[in-house]
Amino acid sequence: MSDATSLWREVLYLALQDALHGPRLSGAQRTKIKETYKARAYFTVPNADFNQVCHLADLDPIAVREAVAAQIKTAPTPEELIGAKKRGKGAKLLSHQGTTQTIAEWAEQIGLNKAALINRLESGWPVERALAEPLGKSGRGVVRDFAAPLGTGGGTSAQDRQNLSFPKEVTQ
Repeated sequence: MSDATSLWREVLYLALQDALHGPRLSGAQRTKIKETYKARAYFTVPNADFNQVCHLADLDPIAVREAVAAQIKTAPTPEELIGAKKRGKGAKLLSHQGTTQTIAEWAEQIGLNKAALINRLESGWPVERALAEPLGKSGRGVVRDFAAPLGTGGGTSAQDRQNLSFPKEVTQ
């Protein structure tokens, strides 16, 4: 592959990164969202510039357009992407039923500890199950149906007397 071909493939790659992950520029959120839509349109709306760059990169424009369109279809919206950047670098996004949030946001929404949700996903649980299954229903983990404690177990003798049934003569 020639240096020129490599250069044009790099141009396409950078445009693809902008389309899928949002632009790496500073400025207003509205500008970033607008630029993400522009990057997506570059790939999805037929145009002579895109075709020329694909030819210079020794790639079939139709095949590239179809492959990228499929990726864009499953990617978070530009608004979700730009909002995710406010959440912090490296925040892992999780999409389910048309909503994309960070793992921490999903955990808070479903009332689950973030570490527990991460553990479910890393254990190979499908996203649907990891988000839908209530805590303690998996058959693993901490049992949550113990009776309420009657004290600390190392409490005062008054607590012990109150919680235990001894014959009256023993407790006086």
